[in-house]
Amino acid sequence: MEEKTFLQETVENLKEEVKILNGKIAKARETGTDGTYKNLINALSEILRLIERYDWTRRYSEYRSDGKKQVSVWLQNGDGIIKDHKFWEVKE
Repeated sequence: MEEKTFLQETVENLKEEVKILNGKIAKARETGTDGTYKNLINALSEILRLIERYDWTRRYSEYRSDGKKQVSVWLQNGDGIIKDHKFWEVKE
């Protein structure tokens, strides 16, 4: 099993915090406490910004496809979502 890095653990904690804040936001909305609601929304916004910044890690692979060597790089977050996937054929 792969050991989690400090950033991975931090991102997981931030995602748990989002769940807690969502509950508090709903309660503040129901009770009409505008100041609390605004502060919670600001906190949620900041946490989501941090998750977006630190959850993405660069990944790479080397493989053969149709007898040709290729390399590939991409960004992947903790939920398995991939973005910026690029690949190149390696000339031998």
